[in-house]
Amino acid sequence: MKSPVICLFLICSLSSCATLSKNECLNGDWLTIGYEDGAKGESRERIGAHQEACSEYGIAPDFNTYQKGYDNGLLLFCTPRNGFIKGKGGYQYSGICPEKLESGFLEGYDGGREIYQHTVKSNSLNNELQSMDSRIADIEHEIRQNEHILLDNATPKDQRRRVYRTIEELKHDHYDLERRFQNVLEEKEEIDHRLDFLRRRYQAYQ
Repeated sequence: MKSPVICLFLICSLSSCATLSKNECLNGDWLTIGYEDGAKGESRERIGAHQEACSEYGIAPDFNTYQKGYDNGLLLFCTPRNGFIKGKGGYQYSGICPEKLESGFLEGYDGGREIYQHTVKSNSLNNELQSMDSRIADIEHEIRQNEHILLDNATPKDQRRRVYRTIEELKHDHYDLERRFQNVLEEKEEIDHRLDFLRRRYQAYQ
């Protein structure tokens, strides 16, 4: 049985993952197609993908009509609030907004983008903390096990020496991990503090 990923790959390979369906090409509503692309923040090169999709049916896009719709769509896309939403969602801005709208869009986008980057970093540090916390617990368990062996009167003297060295090594690892854990925790707290500040600052966009 083919996995969904493989099936999707095969479908895309057969259809070239066309940007438009046959009906969309035949209907030729290039004003609406352009408007929707602009409103979604698609790049200006999107028309090239549409041209390739429709060439299979012998249809060429109406570039002028598409561009008119696209420019109108950008009026909806290139707003400060939408810039914030897109930046916060990880959208990569490619300079598509017209000059008169770009400064406002970027005001929101830059704030949202910073929140996105700090959120990604905070999540990464949180995963690192969880991993270290689990390892610290494992080391503590190993230390207790070895201490039981060390204190057991039945344990031979040469084994006691080996166990003692093992305990010392584990304690050293534990100390290093605890110190690293504290450093990462402080870094995460600093990032989370910045995130709280940014969320308050851009509250009007949310």
